[in-house]
Amino acid sequence: MKQIPLEFILLSFLNSFVAVNSEQLNHITEEYWRNENEKTLMDKIKQLKHQIGTIGVRNRAKNVIFFVGDRMGLSTITAARLYKGNVDHTDPELGLYTFEKFSFVSLAKVNSLDTTVADSASTATSYLCGVKTNQCSLGVSGNVKPFDCEASKISSNRVTSIIHWAQKAGKATGVVTSTRVTHATPAVTYAHSASRKWEHDTNGTTCKDIA
Repeated sequence: MKQIPLEFILLSFLNSFVAVNSEQLNHITEEYWRNENEKTLMDKIKQLKHQIGTIGVRNRAKNVIFFVGDRMGLSTITAARLYKGNVDHTDPELGLYTFEKFSFVSLAKVNSLDTTVADSASTATSYLCGVKTNQCSLGVSGNVKPFDCEASKISSNRVTSIIHWAQKAGKATGVVTSTRVTHATPAVTYAHSASRKWEHDTNGTTCKDIA
């Protein structure tokens, strides 16, 4: 099987480090984010290679497991830490989650193009596809407005996810979820829809449902 380079693992997160330029007229397109990510990618690779060289890591990862805790922002993590401390009768400020002990930890900031408060569909498109989109849309670029069925059918408006990239590289892939697979977050791995609500064939549109 083909090995996936370091660039592959980082690419889906890069849009989280790129600020939207209000003067950039084409930020609703996939090409805009791909170009911005490419420029950011080179800087991140240089930094990471320097860090890896410093701690002596040389082995390539055999597998990549992408865990997503829906709505798992800093406030949720803090609340969970406090709760665990109370249950365990320990100091919650001194406790660490397992992922906080990893060699590399970063903070990703994701958002919708058209709203201040994002939803699961647009944010999942951001970190799984590397492209920001509009509220309630999934697997499509910002050219697709919410509930715009016809625009979502245009192939150039559809964006692919890290699952698709891995499959093209000859990797075996899978999705495990504690919610329904047509829900906004897991659906981004395979679907392209102008509305997260179009989960079944009774959605009242001519668009193919997420299921």
